[in-house]
Amino acid sequence: MDDYTYLYWAGSMPLPQYLARALDPGLQNNNYRPLRHILVLIEYNLFHSDASYYHLVQILIHAANALVVLAIVWRLGKRWRVAFLAAVLYVGFPVANEAVFWISDEAPLATFFALAAVLFWLDYLQSLNRKEYLLAIGALVLALFSKESAIILPITLFLTDHVLVHQKATISGLARRYACVAVIFLVYLAIQASIQLRGVFVTEGKYSIGEHVLTNYAAYLGLLASPWGIWSSSSVDLIVILIGLLCIGVAILKRNVAAIFLVLMVFLTIGPVVLSPFGAYARYLYLATVPISICWALALERAWSHWKPTNLIAIASIMVMGFVVLNGSTTATAGAELSEATRQSRVPFGDIMRQHPAFRNSTRLFLVEPPRNVSITDVAGMLFQRYGQKLSVSGTFEDGRVYTGGRLKSERANFQDYSIAYVYYFDETNRPVQVSVDKEATTQVTPEMPRDFEAPVRLEGYEITSSTLKRDEPLVLILYWRATGRIEKDYTVFVHLVDANGRMVLGEDSMPRSGKERTSAWRLNQFTADAHVLSIPADLGAGSYHLEVGLYELSTLQRLSLVDSRGAVLSDQIVIQPLVTTDLF
Repeated sequence: MDDYTYLYWAGSMPLPQYLARALDPGLQNNNYRPLRHILVLIEYNLFHSDASYYHLVQILIHAANALVVLAIVWRLGKRWRVAFLAAVLYVGFPVANEAVFWISDEAPLATFFALAAVLFWLDYLQSLNRKEYLLAIGALVLALFSKESAIILPITLFLTDHVLVHQKATISGLARRYACVAVIFLVYLAIQASIQLRGVFVTEGKYSIGEHVLTNYAAYLGLLASPWGIWSSSSVDLIVILIGLLCIGVAILKRNVAAIFLVLMVFLTIGPVVLSPFGAYARYLYLATVPISICWALALERAWSHWKPTNLIAIASIMVMGFVVLNGSTTATAGAELSEATRQSRVPFGDIMRQHPAFRNSTRLFLVEPPRNVSITDVAGMLFQRYGQKLSVSGTFEDGRVYTGGRLKSERANFQDYSIAYVYYFDETNRPVQVSVDKEATTQVTPEMPRDFEAPVRLEGYEITSSTLKRDEPLVLILYWRATGRIEKDYTVFVHLVDANGRMVLGEDSMPRSGKERTSAWRLNQFTADAHVLSIPADLGAGSYHLEVGLYELSTLQRLSLVDSRGAVLSDQIVIQPLVTTDLF
């Protein structure tokens, strides 16, 4: 999980680099959440690897959020039972409890500052006190720096002013009131736009506006309608939407301001998370459970007032017991599922830990295409908790880059920079297979690198685990590609082991990264680390060999030519040599 990534950064990066990684928008390619980075750094220096304290912090933030919900509802309605019910329901609803389990999830922290901003804003609107205004603005900034979902907060403050409070003001007064909010919003929007337009959510994750927005809205509304997960299906989601639209219509007709405001808040809080094409995830509803909790509290209060039960204590006791049992059961199930998912993500790396009770200083591990449910950053964090800074973990990242946690990113495995290095690739059962790196290996390449192809592709370099061929043992070659322009076609990479007579002994032909990438999808300047594992046969004859590397178009088998700076053709392959068997010495 992301928890390991945050802990790795906090524990392995020098403080100036960590702060740059947290605060500089130009270094982000995913999101901009500096406050979470700062909190994790503080936690790491206090708690190190003791997970229980990190979870305690998340629970305390969650409890604080419930108290702020209670304060907001009380401030608006002066109805203690509704305020208490809203807080209890909010703290107990299991629909988004994964956000509390997940110590690196920013939603609880962002929600705390968002709710604080609303509370201070209410105080300001009622008192017009400058101190309350500044507190609201400060909480707004901290919420935005915690998670992007807080981008709805300026709209929330405006609706609180004009729908709930109805604070009268002149045009000039409104301009002064919202000028600071508008400036903060526009600056933050510019920062986020610069990150997201080049970030992985848009370029790789394909976050966009499309029909999936409606299906995601339906799924999220269905989850909120049943926070305990009792039912969930597309048909139920549709029914929920229809009922919701009916309720909105009734609220508008009856001019029920509170109901209209809460419905608007539900749709607003879901809005930032519906762009994902991968469906709905319950933990993204953490903020949205606030208006839903208040809706449930108002509904229970209305039912209680309407029916006026005579056996008050018995009915209240049954309701509380049912609520505790249902919430506890659902939360325990969700916790067990998350724990099992995390355990499974660690399984492939148990072999590494058993194989190496300890590592020498300046050891490098390079992971070739780890299992899809675990990223390199997660693995680096897992192993960092065990071995500390003696070990540097790197490998092919999800987007083809080479990742090094201690140094924001590196574009080479850089085996020569370490005292000892190992490459791990994963077999069909996701078990890691170790390949030792021979630091004394020397090879020559013809023509020299970096070298351009006739298509806008450049092979910038390579690294190889050994120049000695050991029978029945793997040889790993890592190729470093870069797109120098728009590539129109998909090309296949070939890596062939050839003997002294020019006969191909074995080879691997595939699209880059074992078929995970298409060259036509490469963006300008995109860097890709492309690892190839060659299984040396047990009956390989003694002698000298070389590798031939290049690209070809699969439909025609036509190889791409290598060209010099003037465009003159040099060859249709790159030769790496010499590679010799152990018994040749």
